[in-house]
Amino acid sequence: MNIYTEGNLHHKNAHGITLLEKEGINFPKDTSPDIAPDIVCMFDKVIDIRVIRNLENYEGPVIFGPHTFLFDRSGIHLSANPDSYVHRRLYSGLDVFDEDPYYFNALSPWNKKLQVNICGLPDVNVITLPFPVDIDRFQPKDKKGKPVIYFKHREPSVVIDVLDHLGEDFIIFNCGARYREETFLQAISTAPYCIWIGCHESQGFAFQETLSSNTPIFVINVKSLRDEVGSFWADENCVPGHDLAATSAAYFDEPCGLISYPEKWKDDFDLFLQQLNHYAPRDFVVTHLSPKVCKTLWEKYA
Repeated sequence: MNIYTEGNLHHKNAHGITLLEKEGINFPKDTSPDIAPDIVCMFDKVIDIRVIRNLENYEGPVIFGPHTFLFDRSGIHLSANPDSYVHRRLYSGLDVFDEDPYYFNALSPWNKKLQVNICGLPDVNVITLPFPVDIDRFQPKDKKGKPVIYFKHREPSVVIDVLDHLGEDFIIFNCGARYREETFLQAISTAPYCIWIGCHESQGFAFQETLSSNTPIFVINVKSLRDEVGSFWADENCVPGHDLAATSAAYFDEPCGLISYPEKWKDDFDLFLQQLNHYAPRDFVVTHLSPKVCKTLWEKYA
């Protein structure tokens, strides 16, 4: 299968493409009349793909994203512009899936729900197509290290409350400060558990890499995009009239750990520790986010 790509991509997503290539999906670097793409991916813009050289006659599926939001800060969605590609495809009277199939990759179910609710697009046009996790690199080791706290763009009072209550015998990673991935890998591979105090994640690679290391996560979750400190999302004038419901745990299930919230985390944490030996988060990642599984998911859209 050939997937032609256009646009910039986050380095973790780009590594995911490398993992998919190892599974046999071909990502040609240039358009060519000799290589017919099965899918075209536009990572960071929404345009008519026929402006791309050698794709004038392409009639296959187009996937926009993951670096595209379908609405602006006022909450106006892309299809509201009569000149936009989205508007022309939605309101041309054509069956877009027979004539010119296109999708928007929201990466995860919670983000799909947000996009569909705000934009009013057909549910089938917004898909959840994750990039694979490097399960070979992020593997468990002997769990004799210190527990980890991962902190990302949240109110400092939340992590202060945790440290005041539990003590400071943790390795702390602050996403706002630089750290070496090797240091992170060593810590999470040997940690008995991780406390995650993050903002919303469309997919969340560091989160999933922690699970891949078979480290259960206690999530002190967000409720909204507006919980991200220092972000434009926190402005009530950004997408007014919507609560912007979100989560830090884009892919998560009971074997992964426990989800809680700032107002109740102390009671829930005791339960998490009681169940610690029953969690198997790596099995969840291998089953849902490994390169082999993600290859099958991508192939469904060819």
